[in-house]
This record gives sequence, C-alpha cells and structure tokens, in this order.
Amino acid sequence: MSNALKNEIDNQILNVIFNENKALFSAVDKLGHKKTFFIESFKPQRKVMIVSRDLNPMELISFSKTMGWETTLISSVKTNYNNVNKFSFKDLSRLHLNIDENTAIIIYNNDIKDDIYCLSRFLKFNSGYIGVLRTLKQAQKIREEIFKKYNNLYSSLSKVHMPMGLNLFSQSISEIALAVMSEVLAVFNGSTLGNNEYRPQINMIKMSSAIVLDAKNP
Repeated sequence: MSNALKNEIDNQILNVIFNENKALFSAVDKLGHKKTFFIESFKPQRKVMIVSRDLNPMELISFSKTMGWETTLISSVKTNYNNVNKFSFKDLSRLHLNIDENTAIIIYNNDIKDDIYCLSRFLKFNSGYIGVLRTLKQAQKIREEIFKKYNNLYSSLSKVHMPMGLNLFSQSISEIALAVMSEVLAVFNGSTLGNNEYRPQINMIKMSSAIVLDAKNP
C-alpha cells in the first residue's frame, strides 16, 4: 500500500470518527489499481438500568428514551412503558444481566435496605456509572451498612455517585431527573462534571408515589 493511499484511508477514518457518519471513496494503489473503500463508525449502545422496588421512575425513563439509550426497568411497580425492558425486582438475584462500561445503573428506592441490597448485587459489575438517589446523611448510613454486611465490597463504593445528579439546585421531579441523567451523560462522555466532588445537601420529601428533592447548599 502506497503512503498516499494509507494517508487517504487514515484521513477518511478520522473524518468518519469525528463526524459520526459513513464514507465511501475510491483511490488508486501503487500498482495503479483502483480500490473502493467503505468506512462506517459504530458507537457502542449505551444502556440505562433503573432499579426501583416500589417507585415509578417515569421521568428518568422518559429522559433515557429521549437520549436513545437502551432502557431497562427492574421494579415491582406495575407499569406499561413502550420499548423498555422490564423485570421484576423480586427476581433480581436470579437475573443474568448484561452490564458493561456502557451501562449506567440508577438505584431509586424508598427503603435504604433495598438500596443496600441493590448495591450488594451491582457493585461487582464493571458498570460505566452507578448512582443512588439519597441525601448525604443517608448515603453515609448506606456506606456504614455496606462496611458491616459486605466488607469485601466496601472499597467499590468509591465509584458510586451517592448522592447522584449534577448540582442544578433542582426544585421539581423533572429537574431532579434532568440532573441525574445529565450526570450519567457527563460520565459516559468523560466530562469532569461527572467527577464533581461537590454534592448538594438534599432534603427528601415523599409525595404520592415519587420522591421530590430540594437541593440546597450543605
């Protein structure tokens, strides 16, 4: 392969990568033969797994589907979402889950005990993101319980976003969902926002079947 042809292929590959498209082009090799090349860029499918035993995370699911991410809900709540993989929370221990670095796990429960159980199940996976929707005080309680009951998993808590969500001073359920999914996107894209050590103090108020968070300075 001539240097000119190699350089042309390299340039076309870079163009496809940065512009997220396809390329069909022809070039002549050093023997004078015409060659046709087709290059296409494939991004790995991003996945969001929402684990909520007794809550209906409608806003989180809506944002995930809007982003075009493969969405899975593990819950005991009866729901009827289109294009969402659905599993029962009671089957969590028996599920064979396809979790990798392109998977975000969002844990969203009423009871801290359910959060601890979920973490004991998911911390062993190499997920791209894992977060728990809790206040700073509740997050500390979870860390203490993990240390007592699952000491071998304690070091893995460093990768857990808890509380989770960017500091947007959210005032409604939809704004909280936006903050959470924005953090997931930031982590997926390698943004430093996803590693922000500052977390807002969050007051949790139970309203109907959802949790409303009011973010304030600690």
